[in-house]
Amino acid sequence: MRNLFIILLLSPFVLWSQASGLQALEALVDHTWKAEGAWGDGTSFKQEIRFSFALDSQLVICHTKGYTDAQHKQFGHRNHGIRQYNKTKNRIDFWEYDIFGGVTQGTMHIDGQDLYYRYVYGQSMITELWKYIDDSTYQYIIGDYQDDTWKQIYLDSQWSAVAKTDTEKIYDRMSEALTGQWKAKAWDGQLSESWRLNRQGILEQQAQYDENGIISYEARNRVEIVGEDILLFTWIKDGNPKIFKATSWTKNQIIFQNADYSYPNTLVYQFSEDDQFSRTIRGIENGQAAEYQFLFTRVSSEE
Repeated sequence: MRNLFIILLLSPFVLWSQASGLQALEALVDHTWKAEGAWGDGTSFKQEIRFSFALDSQLVICHTKGYTDAQHKQFGHRNHGIRQYNKTKNRIDFWEYDIFGGVTQGTMHIDGQDLYYRYVYGQSMITELWKYIDDSTYQYIIGDYQDDTWKQIYLDSQWSAVAKTDTEKIYDRMSEALTGQWKAKAWDGQLSESWRLNRQGILEQQAQYDENGIISYEARNRVEIVGEDILLFTWIKDGNPKIFKATSWTKNQIIFQNADYSYPNTLVYQFSEDDQFSRTIRGIENGQAAEYQFLFTRVSSEE
């Protein structure tokens, strides 16, 4: 019976105030958590989970990988979960839909930095505990928990935050460097841009070109991780959308390219430590190599 329990695989997090709903998850979404171990009867246990905000942080969506067969040989997408703050009852409710066609729901209880999940499985009330060890490690216990005592433990394992990949690191660097308001001298006018990281962890930009009080150019960009790649999507008003892929990077530079386009086919972002960044645009324009560079300065809140 122990290895038949539906593992909810809920993210550990510190709920500083239940009144804040799901906002306390913001620091832990877009991280991958992994756990391995064995059930009490020796059956292997292995899970991987990643979280993201949805509907302007009103929901947290959870994608879980685990064993998808009784023999524990096939590892793949296993659960799709939803977390929602219940304002009426001042608690977080959850639902887990699994690949086998089942759904499990329950509630969450916070005790300091420890997180308890309770749900009914068959005729039993099951408790899952994420016991805080440090910011990247939680002890994970599943069992029968009554009167502050474990009557029976079915699984005792540990969740660990997976170290970020180089792709995730440069994406974080780009997000940190660009978030905010910017302006740059361009031709006889000014480029103004606003960059922000939305609740889904996607970097978004809005831009416009103003010359003598006339807006002649408007654009939107978004940068996100898709699989193992960093992609830049750009939409210019009254133009066709374009997609560029990051082809190389260092700590202070990232290059996006798409050889299918003539102009632009290359975008180079160069970051500095003094509230500036530059964007260089290259390509073939009217049969000739063309290159434009714009130096942006951060706009303070007083401006």
